[in-house]
Amino acid sequence: MLALSGLALAARFVIVLMYVHTTPVADFWTFGFEPSHIAAALVRGFGFSSPFTDHSGPTAWIPPAYPWLIAAAFKVFGIYSAGALWFMLALNLVCATLTAAVIYLIGLRCFSPEIAFGGAFLWAASPDAVAMSVRIWDIGPATLLGALLVLWYLRVVQPEARPRDWMIYGTLWGVSALVSTTLLAMMPLAMIVLFLHDRGRMRRQTALAVGIAILIMLPWTIRNYAQFGRLIPIRGNFGAELWAGNHPGVQGPSDESLHPLKSEEELNAYLTMGESKYMAVCQRQATTFIRQNPRPFAVLTRERILSFWTAPLVMTSAWPIGCSVLAWVSTILLLVRRATRLVAVPFAAAMFFFPFSYYISHAESYFRSPIEPLISLLTAYGFFTCLERISARGTAASAASSLPDS
Repeated sequence: MLALSGLALAARFVIVLMYVHTTPVADFWTFGFEPSHIAAALVRGFGFSSPFTDHSGPTAWIPPAYPWLIAAAFKVFGIYSAGALWFMLALNLVCATLTAAVIYLIGLRCFSPEIAFGGAFLWAASPDAVAMSVRIWDIGPATLLGALLVLWYLRVVQPEARPRDWMIYGTLWGVSALVSTTLLAMMPLAMIVLFLHDRGRMRRQTALAVGIAILIMLPWTIRNYAQFGRLIPIRGNFGAELWAGNHPGVQGPSDESLHPLKSEEELNAYLTMGESKYMAVCQRQATTFIRQNPRPFAVLTRERILSFWTAPLVMTSAWPIGCSVLAWVSTILLLVRRATRLVAVPFAAAMFFFPFSYYISHAESYFRSPIEPLISLLTAYGFFTCLERISARGTAASAASSLPDS
């Protein structure tokens, strides 16, 4: 486990050094424009606001936790400074190091030492996963939290789980929602299974975990209601995301031509209307487009699904396609087998439900990063399962051929 964590750290540290020495500091902050701009507004005393321009008013465009982390770095090292950049890159390295260890522990609990090592190695050494370490975005913390959610599910599903384990599980869900709200898509299936498992003997514990998660999210929900006058549990940019992927002339699964950062017209509309009204208008326009163009929407959805599961970052398409195929086959095998069905729940939640919002809005190649550790484990499981079956068939064939003729 230490070797795998060391590999994850070393690979990412090398690429971080390469990028820092060849890329201007300002370019790093440009990629994470919205969270860093909000963080700057926080440090300057304007509150959680202004994702695109200065003093544009309160926002719920993205979840609050990551901008708060950047704001802490800005407060200590200076706004948009090299010191703040190194702090955020170091956070990515720490998250990656811990994630490799968590992947290994999940593999040990679910499968075998060989599969645990193989899955953690695939993720630690994957160039696509390594490339994420230089991005100032919530990918590092979200990936670690996604893996921890699975590990703690495997803890609480055991009969000997203690109340403290359930409290930690609920806390992880609440924190995950504030870091990367999309992770919540994995929550309903896990909670339903836990609620019904073992003839309902875990109902109180499940309710406790859900209650803790809601309590953690509640202050931010109250803040959003006070600022915008409507219910926004965590983030409120779905209308804009839906419009970005479903509008006349849309170009492909990752089209962001109507994003306020890419379109002056959209930015002006955002500033003129205010965020809440802008989101409502975008959602209305997008749903109108979908209703009036069902066939193009179906084609776009198909392209987004394919893009989510096959689009590479720095490797050839063969790698993500191969991993995706093995991961899906492994998920089905785990669900079909009665002995592994309970273990399969968090993997199935990640594979089936996590990507859904991207299927209908737009799909960037890095959006699946938070579930990449689970994909790596499933890939290793599928690979070793295939090897075992080939080996078993070879052994059976060899034994048959060695039988004396009657």
